[in-house]
Amino acid sequence: MNYLRTHGMTSFTVDYLLWHHFGKHIEQYNQDIVRQYRVYFQHLPNPANLASFIDCYLNRTPLIFSRDGSAGPSLKVPVLQIVGAGSAFINDSVDVNARLDPSKSDWIKVSDSCGLVLDDKPEKVTEAMLLFLQGLGLFATLNVVKLMKKISDAQMGFNVMDEPPSVENINEMSAEVEKS
Repeated sequence: MNYLRTHGMTSFTVDYLLWHHFGKHIEQYNQDIVRQYRVYFQHLPNPANLASFIDCYLNRTPLIFSRDGSAGPSLKVPVLQIVGAGSAFINDSVDVNARLDPSKSDWIKVSDSCGLVLDDKPEKVTEAMLLFLQGLGLFATLNVVKLMKKISDAQMGFNVMDEPPSVENINEMSAEVEKS
């Protein structure tokens, strides 16, 4: 970390960050996204901040909780874990899931996705979140399948020069789906 603080980004640091985000089989994933992140990491404006962040990450304390409350408190909030099939942290997410109350948690592994599920498969994350919230009693009348189809169709028809659909539009889209 000291070298990163004093000398800046190195190819080793960039490779470590790519492994952290994409896992072992980086060549299997969208190379445009991999290239975008490589350039982003190579040009970080303040490597000293990154060194401090990595240091904190490596020295973090484990979260203490358990399913039944015997080895720490049990979580009372609903939990949705989403992990990419290519993530370097699948086993960690499985370990966390084993300590959660199954009636209040869901674990989803997105196939054909790296560790950056939100960048790699945003439509899958959106669908999972909407279904999770629907399972909690929210959006009871929302037809998630129709909404996802409408979002997909809107994205297919949108040009690079156009602005992508905004989050505010999801309410309008959901109202239109409910009408049809």
